Amino acid sequence: MPQKQEVSKGEVINDKLIRRIAESLKGIKFGHVLITVHNHKVVQIDRTEKNRCEMTVQVIDGGGI
Repeated sequence: MPQKQEVSKGEVINDKLIRRIAESLKGIKFGHVLITVHNHKVVQIDRTEKNRCEMTVQVIDGGGI
């Protein structure tokens, strides 16, 4: 049975929610995890990961994109 942690004013965070948040954070080098809360309850977890380009491109002689 999952353990529950009392936060404040009757709010409860369970192990499943903590695992879902931790899973969302895994492997992100650049980006963010957004936790949406309504009426003291987590209702949504969004993960946005950004992929940074390590390669630079040089434009020569007025060449465009």
